[in-house]
Amino acid sequence: MNAILERAAELLKSKEMAFGRMHDDRALVLLMGGENLSWTSVLFSEDTGILLTLLTRLSSRVPEHLAAPCALLVARLNAGASLGGFQYDPAERSVHYCVSHPVHNLDDCPKALEILLAVTHGAMEEQAPEILRLLLDRAGQPDSAKASPGVAPAPQRFDLN
Repeated sequence: MNAILERAAELLKSKEMAFGRMHDDRALVLLMGGENLSWTSVLFSEDTGILLTLLTRLSSRVPEHLAAPCALLVARLNAGASLGGFQYDPAERSVHYCVSHPVHNLDDCPKALEILLAVTHGAMEEQAPEILRLLLDRAGQPDSAKASPGVAPAPQRFDLN
């Protein structure tokens, strides 16, 4: 484990946060949660130790028929985000939230870790439920009921004569 991850582990321990180490000591696994959701995140750093990254995977897989609506929703949620973002992986049919922050020396680690945790917490509490609602509410609907999110139905024409 590099020095940045060692420092992050010390900080997490001091905050009494639940975490474990990956089997190869290349990452820390954090058990996190908020008012609405619980999630598991992986904290890792490059071998060079310049970038600290927190990666969170949403627990629901994206059904094939919801791939396009999910990708559009992810793009909408990322619009205007200055740090971090959701990523849809069509090969795995999964959605991740990823945020990184530079760490130039060990003194930068507390602030970087605080930012990563806060940004991830906000995204998982405020935006992830919208993705999960799409996946869970519409997963079993028939093809005729699967309109794209935010798309109004076509207007109907009536003949008044």
